[in-house]
Amino acid sequence: MTRAYKKSASMRELLLDTAEALFAERGFHGASVRDITETANVRNASINYHFESKENLFLAVIERRIEPLAALRRERLLETKPDPAEPETSVRHIVRSFAEPMLDFAAHGGPGWKNYCVLIAHLAVQKQWGENTMTRKYDDHAHLFLEALQSTFPDADSYRVHCCFQFLLSTTLYAVCNNERLDTLSSGQFRSDDLARLRAPFLDYAVGGIVNVAGKK
Repeated sequence: MTRAYKKSASMRELLLDTAEALFAERGFHGASVRDITETANVRNASINYHFESKENLFLAVIERRIEPLAALRRERLLETKPDPAEPETSVRHIVRSFAEPMLDFAAHGGPGWKNYCVLIAHLAVQKQWGENTMTRKYDDHAHLFLEALQSTFPDADSYRVHCCFQFLLSTTLYAVCNNERLDTLSSGQFRSDDLARLRAPFLDYAVGGIVNVAGKK
């Protein structure tokens, strides 16, 4: 690898890391190109050179974390086949396969993953990005989890199964975004960033909800 290539790759990672932190803090519209380049201490033209636009930079920030997250989710999901005869056990495996990789990255993946978790929680409540490579990559592994849920509850209404996945997704994002709401409501007794303590009640809540909703006749 040449020195010039290494320098270019390093610059690209610097821009991604800086943009990720600022987008997480301020949102896409709140962080300007100048904000990103000044924080990274690089020229304004660097973003155009490496990404062509702020929009492409934003998509690159999101996309670079999709595959490691999705790969781990797929790997864990495929370890056990859904069993309609054991719905609670199957659902617990599905929920853990989907949520625990993100909980682990949020807890132990460093500042970048923490910023990503906040950013993707913001993005989940917006519709402006529509259909693009980013959403399609999320959809690819989301469909695997929908199929696993439907296989666990073969007689369940498809709408209820889709709702279950939507609720699992939203609960997972809320759990990892560290919005300090738990801190506020408990007057500091509990912490939103204590993901080790949160894990057990989160799993019980998600599993119980899905079993009740999807398994209801």
